[in-house]
Amino acid sequence: MTIITPDNILRDANRPDGITMNTAFAPAVTGKNVSMGSAAFPPGARVPVEGSAAHAGDEYSYIISGSLCCVCNGQEFTVSAGDFAFIPAGMAHYSYNPTDREAEVIWVLAQ
Repeated sequence: MTIITPDNILRDANRPDGITMNTAFAPAVTGKNVSMGSAAFPPGARVPVEGSAAHAGDEYSYIISGSLCCVCNGQEFTVSAGDFAFIPAGMAHYSYNPTDREAEVIWVLAQ
């Protein structure tokens, strides 16, 4: 069993999009093609800042607090606290926080 405490999380708080990205488990830790972490989206934040992104693996998310809009292949979805979301590998998408409140997400990328 591996436990990652807040002191051991890889934090990326200096991103140009303003999002704080925390990676708890990465392939280097698990030995598998799975990553897990959390993200905090301040009001108005968008990832990626321009265009869309697609991952090599499936993306699973759980919204802890707040709301986000996610645009996948041109279709817009709103996810809010308590919602789960799934984005298949290779699907072009971007997410943004249109609210005046921070949104927190737990995410998993699995190949």
